[in-house]
Amino acid sequence: MLKELHLQQVGPASHFDVEFADRLNIFTGDNGLGKSFLLDVAWWTLTGNWVEQIAYPRQAREGNPEINCLISTAKDIKQYQSYFDFSEAVLHEL
Repeated sequence: MLKELHLQQVGPASHFDVEFADRLNIFTGDNGLGKSFLLDVAWWTLTGNWVEQIAYPRQAREGNPEINCLISTAKDIKQYQSYFDFSEAVLHEL
């Protein structure tokens, strides 16, 4: 289960942090705010595959583009971190 998702310089907002509830999470808002984008990134963190196309970050002015998450399994909680390397145009997983 995805417990937390932290985005920096990825997507429509410069920073986005969410801690998911155990059962139900509802995201509402106007068009273009990033609701579907959030679902795409959540899918990628859980499966390692992008739904349609890779979410390339914009050139960062502050810090490097990163995706961090916490995923709980039946046995433990694992933290994952990914960052984007503009020179290679590649998203690296740590």
